[in-house]
Amino acid sequence: MLLALSKRRWIFITAFSLLLHPGFVLADEAKFASPPSQKISKKHVQKLSDKAPPPKPEHFKISSQHRTISAGAGLIAPEEGMMEKSTSTEAYIKTQSPTANAFQLIELQPGANVSSSDQVGISSQTDIQVRGISGSDLGYLLEGMPVGDAAYGGGSPAQFADSENYQSITLNQEGGEIEDPLLQAAGGVLSMHYINPARKPSVKTGFTYGSWNTDKEFIRVDTGVLGGTKIRAFGSYSYTQANQWRGPGSNTRNHVDFKAIRPFGDNDKNSAAVVMSFNRTITGYYPKVTQSQWEQEGKNAGLLAPHFDPNNDVGGSNYYGLDEDPYQVIYAGAPINWQFTKHLTFKAEPYGQYIFGNSPTGDQFMTSGNYAGYDQPLSGDFPAPVNNGGYGTYRDNWYQKTTRAGATISIKHDLKWNHFTLGYWYDHVTDSEQMNYVPVEQNGYAPNIWGDNPSTMLPLPDGQVWNTTNMYSVKHTNAAYIEDQLDLPFRIHLTGGFKEVIESIDAHNLVSGPQKSSRTTYAIPLPRAGLVWKLSNHDQIFANGVTNFRTPSVTAFYDTYNLTNYGDPTGLGGISATGAQNLKNEYSINEEIGWRHKGRYVVTSLTFFNYNFTNRLITSVNDHNISTTINAGGQTSRGVDGAIGFKPIRGFSPYLSFEYLDAVNNSDMAVGGTYLPTKGKKAIESPEFSGSIGLRYDWHGFFGLITAHYKGPQYSTFMNDQSIPGYATANLSVGYKGKDFGPVKAPSWQLNFTNLSNQTYLSGVGTPTLNAQAVKAINGTIIQGQAPKYYIDGGFGVIGSMSAGF
Repeated sequence: MLLALSKRRWIFITAFSLLLHPGFVLADEAKFASPPSQKISKKHVQKLSDKAPPPKPEHFKISSQHRTISAGAGLIAPEEGMMEKSTSTEAYIKTQSPTANAFQLIELQPGANVSSSDQVGISSQTDIQVRGISGSDLGYLLEGMPVGDAAYGGGSPAQFADSENYQSITLNQEGGEIEDPLLQAAGGVLSMHYINPARKPSVKTGFTYGSWNTDKEFIRVDTGVLGGTKIRAFGSYSYTQANQWRGPGSNTRNHVDFKAIRPFGDNDKNSAAVVMSFNRTITGYYPKVTQSQWEQEGKNAGLLAPHFDPNNDVGGSNYYGLDEDPYQVIYAGAPINWQFTKHLTFKAEPYGQYIFGNSPTGDQFMTSGNYAGYDQPLSGDFPAPVNNGGYGTYRDNWYQKTTRAGATISIKHDLKWNHFTLGYWYDHVTDSEQMNYVPVEQNGYAPNIWGDNPSTMLPLPDGQVWNTTNMYSVKHTNAAYIEDQLDLPFRIHLTGGFKEVIESIDAHNLVSGPQKSSRTTYAIPLPRAGLVWKLSNHDQIFANGVTNFRTPSVTAFYDTYNLTNYGDPTGLGGISATGAQNLKNEYSINEEIGWRHKGRYVVTSLTFFNYNFTNRLITSVNDHNISTTINAGGQTSRGVDGAIGFKPIRGFSPYLSFEYLDAVNNSDMAVGGTYLPTKGKKAIESPEFSGSIGLRYDWHGFFGLITAHYKGPQYSTFMNDQSIPGYATANLSVGYKGKDFGPVKAPSWQLNFTNLSNQTYLSGVGTPTLNAQAVKAINGTIIQGQAPKYYIDGGFGVIGSMSAGF
């Protein structure tokens, strides 16, 4: 009994002391406590008040630990402007696994849904949907420079930056700012920002290890301010590897981030900077699967073979070693913000990009009877170390090299009541893509995984490489824009702007055939208008109407040819598909109206939206991981987003977000000289409901964060004859952020538990199709079905990490 009494007393005393602990005192309460030994006159207090910066109600200080925690566990921050924005702050990012990519770090925001193939975050088999719009419709900005695939749109989030270097990641669901240098932004903009270099020299190191043999080593060096130059910089390097969570194979990633900044005044807003990101990956391939494969085999569906077998039915072409994807990316920019006078500011950012890599796959075809282009038969046989009845086994290389260079410049004139911006953007992209073939040896080895060494490839009789695809594209983009904001009485702010984009695409087909080149030019007007009405210091109403666009993928402009005569009843080559000559851009008109509140204890927003698309472009990825484009005609999407986050009270910080979406096709789909009756059907990849919750708790440096995300059912065909069910996942983070001791700064450790329910599920649509079942077209023709394919994700994982500074 005495033991029980003592135990209860210990619990009571502990709970009572926690309630009284200064770590639980609200910042707004703590600020009224004055140091007892200091006397300040009323006049001096008024001077200090006049000079003091405005309060930041979005933050909450735990005074005993001298650190700041944002509202809603760092998943919500007060926003300004005429459009909805959602930000994952550094406070949240630092609680996640160091291997997490940008998509995973933004997934809990309203309207964001990630279709992934692995929990670690390295695989390129991933996509994001925002308000039902796929990732190829999103624009991606890193420190203001465009990143992602300039030829196809979309992006691989593992390429962008290390999570340790992110200060914030912001999702603009409506489509971005007028100065954003983007060709794909009809579905929103994902803006990523580095932390700023430290003002004192320091070194930070981190080590991560966990499930699937995941490990990551990270180091960042900050120079501090370099003498009297005011320049400071950081550079970081990381190495990450992980096994495939299902099937054979592994993934490796080498990454470098760099930022140097030179302020012109007392703050970093008026400054010049240099930023750079380098990424080199070799990743295994997760095959997408049909619904029937999934139902029969579950997570083992579509797996590649772990060993090469030259005697099997397909000559070993299913061997995983033939499907490893190597890619190397360099992004670089030099943003400048220079305030000439109190009213005049100059802003510029030149940028560059270089990408090359290979998306290979195993294949088998006849060693003879092939064509070089349109109608030139090849004599003789191709070499085939693995030959089964005249069918050789080869690795198909889809090699891509893209370069990009451009710049944005603008001048802004600020008066007390008027803010005027005039700007210009130039962008130049070259893209070269080839498909060639490398013979596979008896042990399954095919040399030169990067696909750029001609000596390893199948040759033509004249010694040149046999390229069944060889295309070279050049894009020139010129854009001018103007925007003006008026500050009216009653705290009403009106904004109007216009941007004219002129884009030309020169396509050159280097495979022998009737198509040599084509040229397409677009002139795209992009007006916009918006309003912000600040009802009080805590509440505001915003509304807008903006326009956005997306250019087609480059492959849509090219003829493709039959390059073998087997399976062709004429015994000839010829054109298998004709490139589009007048393919239209996707164009959208978007409207929003919403309300924001930022108060002492809570930050929240509620946004109603409506989208009208014409020439809706849908990206589909084939079995070679190559993008193709479907013109889905018109589409209307409308719904509501909401988010609410509470500032820590007694150590607890809750978060909630949701979206309701109603997306409908407005037109019938053209196919085979007729139309499918798709008008009025639900749009693909558009779950009606999605939502997220989170709860964080902090105590004496320890923290715990549990989050859950739900994505509703979604259609994968335009005829709505196949869909995948909804699913929910939950993650848990626990850790400790320590105080400095001696030379060791901010030591910390944490554990990240992913997919707590250990379920395996179809995470999203990888290859949408028109119809899964045979269906009657409008003219009575039967259109045969084609099975969509899906991403598989799942598996319970634990990732542990430690870090410290010096």
